[in-house]
Amino acid sequence: MACEAFNDPMKSAVINGANSQKYAAGLNDLQVGPSDETAFCTMQNAIDGTSISESFDFCYNTYDIKNDHWGLGGNGSDYFDK
Repeated sequence: MACEAFNDPMKSAVINGANSQKYAAGLNDLQVGPSDETAFCTMQNAIDGTSISESFDFCYNTYDIKNDHWGLGGNGSDYFDK
């Protein structure tokens, strides 16, 4: 997860070119600290079996600041084990 990496050309390259299952990254410059907590929480919950989208929404609303704008997309499963 990185700042401004959910914008083209990176977004299209990862989602369409690399066929990522799910991809999350910043639409703007993410604040160090809150965005790291969001990313960590998302991965931890998703590894434990919660959907990636649900994990991200919960973690963003719990840990991040509203000035951080993220994108989440991809063409694959919303679960790690599928």
